[in-house]
Amino acid sequence: MTTPKTTTQNSETRAVLADVLRQEAEAVARLSDGLDDGPTAEAWDAAVSLIQDCSGHVVVSGMGKSGLVGAKISATLSSLGIPSHVVHPADAVHGDLGAIRQDDVVMLLSYSGGTRELVELAAILQADGVPRLGITRGNDTPLAKLCDVHLSLGDLDEAGPLSLAPTTSTTATMACGDALAIAVAHARS
Repeated sequence: MTTPKTTTQNSETRAVLADVLRQEAEAVARLSDGLDDGPTAEAWDAAVSLIQDCSGHVVVSGMGKSGLVGAKISATLSSLGIPSHVVHPADAVHGDLGAIRQDDVVMLLSYSGGTRELVELAAILQADGVPRLGITRGNDTPLAKLCDVHLSLGDLDEAGPLSLAPTTSTTATMACGDALAIAVAHARS
């Protein structure tokens, strides 16, 4: 039999829940605020155009949690009639590049923008002339510099007292993917 939590424990737990939800909501709101005008809005326009004009698949790639978020983004794209599949970056650089074609667009996800496998994949794709869309924390990251189009999430603090688990960054990345998918589906309708 479990012991009921005290009111103080429930109150503390609710405060943590509210803080996490607030941090993640603020990160997504900051992304939305960047759509008004300027370079950020232009990058979003370019990202929508890149996907909209894709005659092949939108191939999504990321390591770890970014890879899991990428699988969800790919599934959303497919649900909206935008052909998409996932390629693990380590598999791609070790023999599975055949899953990516010249008429594809590759969406590369890495909050740090320095994930070795993704940077290596982006360099190979650049040499092969395959269009690349990156989503990272900033325009100065190694991955961003290898992409034709880049969306910056900005510097985000992960939710929780130690900022250890990808939370805010994965929520913001997923929101970017959802926004792009819906915008492209709307533009194609």
